[in-house]
Amino acid sequence: MHKHSLTLVTLASLLLGACVATVRPTPGPGPSEPPPPRTEVRDHREHREREPRVIEGRVFDAETRQPLDRAAVDITSPSFSGERTVNTGPDGRYRTEEIPRGQFGFRCRREGYETFTSQATMNDGIAHIDCEMHRKH
Repeated sequence: MHKHSLTLVTLASLLLGACVATVRPTPGPGPSEPPPPRTEVRDHREHREREPRVIEGRVFDAETRQPLDRAAVDITSPSFSGERTVNTGPDGRYRTEEIPRGQFGFRCRREGYETFTSQATMNDGIAHIDCEMHRKH
């Protein structure tokens, strides 16, 4: 019985060897495998430096709640000389980017209205400041 088992194992290995030989790939040039994906590892501090610093908001009449077109929004900061001014659109909205970190002054002005002023601190992200402007009497 032992001799018979050995013959079956030998016969099976011969058959399997023949099967393996028939499925072996043929040598020759074939399609090359794509290169591995490139990954970029950034330092956490570098990522934080690239976060946006934006001031945006809306300027509107305090009494009627209507948006004010062409209102001037002035941003002052010790990090840049002078001031940065943006104007509101017909919807009363404004937006300015690349604001330095730290303290900044904020002023809204429009003819016929009292000036709105404020102070704030810019960190990373978006600072949303709405201005309620009161008509001059």
